[in-house]
Amino acid sequence: MAGVDGVSTSTKTTATGQQYTAGISNDGLTNEDFLKLMLEELKLQDPTKPMDSASMLDSQMQM
Repeated sequence: MAGVDGVSTSTKTTATGQQYTAGISNDGLTNEDFLKLMLEELKLQDPTKPMDSASMLDSQMQM
């Protein structure tokens, strides 16, 4: 688990090697926390195989 500003997250890796956020331990996330997580997800994706917008939106809505 990685932690940023008191928020613990866990990541998983897909079969294609892309990492994604699998869990968040703090239910009190702020808008700033959400943006940090979204930007980290964008930084970790493979630029030659980006996540399609529907999958990204689904992932964000789960948060």
